[in-house]
Amino acid sequence: SDCTTEPPPPPGDDCSGSEISDNFESYTDGAPIFEGHWTDWGCGGGPGCAIMSSSAQAHTGNQSGFIPGDGTTDAVLDLGNKIFGEWGLEFWLLIPNDKEAYMNLQGTVPIGAGEWAVGNIFFNQDLLTPGMGQIDDTALGAVDFNFPQGQWFKVIMNWDISAGISAATWQFNVAGVDVLPAGTAYTNSAGTSPTSVGGIDFYSISTNNQYWIDDLCYGEGFIGN
Repeated sequence: SDCTTEPPPPPGDDCSGSEISDNFESYTDGAPIFEGHWTDWGCGGGPGCAIMSSSAQAHTGNQSGFIPGDGTTDAVLDLGNKIFGEWGLEFWLLIPNDKEAYMNLQGTVPIGAGEWAVGNIFFNQDLLTPGMGQIDDTALGAVDFNFPQGQWFKVIMNWDISAGISAATWQFNVAGVDVLPAGTAYTNSAGTSPTSVGGIDFYSISTNNQYWIDDLCYGEGFIGN
């Protein structure tokens, strides 16, 4: 569904009740995005730190958010430090055929020293596994997954915190396939719960890192596949 649909989408639509809707069309092309739900890991908010607006690729419209291969960009999507309720996030991702991507989930924003909720999420790590990724420290341990490299695909994360953060579960779905099914404990492999659903760190892990993000929605209620 489209986050910007008018009138508001009916109950049960993917973006109903959205707290964040971002199709990246309102930003200045080529400029850093450091406002609202977009912040960073304490590196200053400018180019080489913040997510960049880009017209080079777009899932819909003319622009998207860009994480380049500079090895320094450390953009953070603030998810609001949620400790109760049901929350869903979706966004579209494009990783070129000869590039890698990386992100992680943080327990608190602003981040400070860092609190990796479920380890690291790699896509084509070190360019050694094209079309394959791994989330490396979940309640189920390290879990591999496939993704369609070189084309746009959807990422969905749903969190059930209705019994509190210490009993939270979640779902991680990539390109329509559950990597972690709904009901998976939202902990690392040691069973440690994060402080909250804090945010996502989109980090440029190497000079081979390159990806675009578009059509992002986040809000109360679960998102379907």
